[in-house]
Formats: sequence, structure tokens, C-alpha cells
Amino acid sequence: GSDFIFAGNISFLDLSSGLMDLVDPKDNKSYRLYFDSGRIPVTRTLHTGDHFRATANYGAARYVANGITVY
Repeated sequence: GSDFIFAGNISFLDLSSGLMDLVDPKDNKSYRLYFDSGRIPVTRTLHTGDHFRATANYGAARYVANGITVY
């Protein structure tokens, strides 16, 4: 898959399923990202409304985060 960089605010977060929606403030579009909290420990401290930057791969018809930085 290809690599993508996302930045925005978390509008929806489901830690048990490993998914989140973010809104990019530049274009006000919403994107869904999947993540593995075992591989990205910072996800355990995320909250709705947090501003973050994520690197993700696109594969199997979805974006999967491989790195997240909270601001």
C-alpha cells in the first residue's frame, strides 16, 4: 500500500475496535483510520477532540496507522 500523512482532530474514537475518525481542519473532510494499540502505545491515551498527526498505509480498502503523534 501507499503511505499517507493525516493531521487533524479526533471526532470519533473506539479504542476497543482500534478505529478513529479525524477531521482535517484544512478541508473539513473526515477520514477513518484503523490502529493497533499494541503497536502504537500512545493510542491508549487518546481522547475525542485531541489534535494529532498520523502516518498510515492504505491497504485492504482502509487506512491503517503505523505512527501517531499527539499535539
